[in-house]
Amino acid sequence: MTEEVTADWTRVILVCRDCAGRGWGPDGRMSLAKALRRELGVAKGPRASVGVVDSACLGVCPGQGVVALDAARPGRWLIARPGMEAAAVLAALGEPEPAAAVPAPAPTSLADWRALLRPAVDEGQA
Repeated sequence: MTEEVTADWTRVILVCRDCAGRGWGPDGRMSLAKALRRELGVAKGPRASVGVVDSACLGVCPGQGVVALDAARPGRWLIARPGMEAAAVLAALGEPEPAAAVPAPAPTSLADWRALLRPAVDEGQA
């Protein structure tokens, strides 16, 4: 049996936990994920507006850097170097994608189909 948990997240940022280490924040003693959360002004958990998640190893292992990515752009990964400001990392990840519009439900009756197609038929006759 499965259960569903709702979250308020509008964006998800993944940060490699294995290479995150320390070296971030004002005193250089924070992990990248924590510095990003602080910069965004969010806490951990599903009630935050943005999820910054420590992920398992992403397999890039850049040495002196941390791999981070915005889940909305899975093909674009960033290697953040220690000493970068959290704001610069967020800027390099890019602005969040706008929320997709929810599609209208499909017509279920003949009357719904006629109402949907009527404007197209009227334009063709004009």
